[in-house]
Amino acid sequence: MPDYADPVRVICRSILAAWLLLVLATSTTGCQTSSQVSRVSASPSPVTFASLTPFPTDTTVATDTPAAPHEFGSLVVTLRNDAIWLLVGDGAPRLLTHARYPGLSPDGCLAIFGQPSADYPHLKEYWVINVDDSTARRLLVPTDGWGGLVYGRAWSPDSKSIAFTTGGDAKRVYSGNLLLVDVSDGTMARLAERGAGVPVFSPDGEWIATFTPEIGWSHGTIGLWHVGGKSGQTLFSPLMRQFLEWADDSSGFALALNHYAAAGLELWWVPVDDVPVQLGRLSKATYVSWQPSTERLVYYSPKYIEDPEDHTAHSFHSLYLANRDGSGHEEVPWSEGMMFWRKGGVDLPDASPWSPDGRWLLTEDEDGHTYIVNTHVLHTPLLLNVDRVHGWLDANHYLASTYQLGDTELYRCVPPETCQTLARLAGEIQGLSYTEKVCKR
Repeated sequence: MPDYADPVRVICRSILAAWLLLVLATSTTGCQTSSQVSRVSASPSPVTFASLTPFPTDTTVATDTPAAPHEFGSLVVTLRNDAIWLLVGDGAPRLLTHARYPGLSPDGCLAIFGQPSADYPHLKEYWVINVDDSTARRLLVPTDGWGGLVYGRAWSPDSKSIAFTTGGDAKRVYSGNLLLVDVSDGTMARLAERGAGVPVFSPDGEWIATFTPEIGWSHGTIGLWHVGGKSGQTLFSPLMRQFLEWADDSSGFALALNHYAAAGLELWWVPVDDVPVQLGRLSKATYVSWQPSTERLVYYSPKYIEDPEDHTAHSFHSLYLANRDGSGHEEVPWSEGMMFWRKGGVDLPDASPWSPDGRWLLTEDEDGHTYIVNTHVLHTPLLLNVDRVHGWLDANHYLASTYQLGDTELYRCVPPETCQTLARLAGEIQGLSYTEKVCKR
């Protein structure tokens, strides 16, 4: 059975005394107390990548993990005090600005962030800031022309524009306007006046698929919009749940959907140049996550049983892997009560439980502990000894952190869990954004 012990005790317990002596001898910082953590100030000193000794893992799984070289790209970290720190390559963290929920452009040169509007106190205006010199300019001001509320946004792959889903009233009416804003001059083009949703660009940037956020579950939609032609249509509605993933070659996207008041999930392939085709059905699935290549998926359907003594409910469902058409079901061993990992508000915007190559899968138990599974060689999920996983940086690394007594330590980890320290920050994480590129002007 998985070990549910406290992560700090797992790392620092007495049976590891021997390798701790080795760690201390080589100035490794894997088990520091909070008093030893160096806080980042407005003028931080350089932070090097201090190698951590690998956490205890199942060596039968860890031995086939390649030590692939990878250069770190660009990361912005927002803390609870609204300070936004920038990490580029192996450089020290640098204070970029004070704002909330920034999103890095794919080329790493700009970040978008929202600020309260002076003219519309309950709405945000959106700014872009240059990462090299911290100069900022306002990009989008809330007006009646585009509905004010923003439900979703996404950078185009070429970093030249940003798609926004706007309109409606929070928790009451969701209309779904889709706007495309040119970053260079703020020029706005409307792709959809109603019926769109949260934008997801195709890898080549020529198309945008949209899905309705949670606010619109009772009348959700799936749409496909052509960027160059400023045209498109709503394909499916009304829906309760929708899960989509673009194919790597931009030929279309895989889709799992649940019609309003219907059971199970339908699996579809939506090509950009033809009509949608139903692939299959998962009659007992409620939640799905597609593998990045769209060849496989993971799913579960919540099931609970009540303890007659304390009347608390406990999950007893399991996780299953399946082919894109729903065939070939395979249970993840010892995954009872688990769900696949889903990003929260403090994680990378496009975070997925799947590694980009589809090999590794992140899972969670009822208590919020994160585990990792090698889907090529299925095994019992391995408990990770960090406080939080924030998403995948690339096929061979994920971002994780620990938080203790006001300090956050960020790690870049190789699966299953060989981690390096990226930075130590004085504060708690509010949001993150990452791109594999470093700005080159």
